[in-house]
Amino acid sequence: MLAACLGRIGGKSQDRVLPILVKLLEDPVLEGHAISGLNALGDVRAIEKVRPYLGHKMNWISKGAARAIKKLEKKRTAVSKTLPPLLSWIRRYYIRDPNLLFITRSHCLQGIRSHNQGELVTC
Repeated sequence: MLAACLGRIGGKSQDRVLPILVKLLEDPVLEGHAISGLNALGDVRAIEKVRPYLGHKMNWISKGAARAIKKLEKKRTAVSKTLPPLLSWIRRYYIRDPNLLFITRSHCLQGIRSHNQGELVTC
């Protein structure tokens, strides 16, 4: 139960909660609850950690892993559809319009990194 509740913590604490939930996957008693927590956390970095549990001998754990992967893959796809238009806008106006000096390359990368949760996309 505690592992599942940890997954509901968002915001700045998310980076601290992810390693804890991944560590809980190693405990056979808590692995199903850790998968539920990772599903609730919604961090796409957890996909590869949850994938080995798809064929778990306990049905509720394998179903939980399938639900988590489906949700996280959907989130990853949504981010990948959002970023290309944003990047093309930045390329178009950042390069051509000197009045938009407030958008720097580092700001662009910071925004994309935080939006994409760890996967860096360059401008």
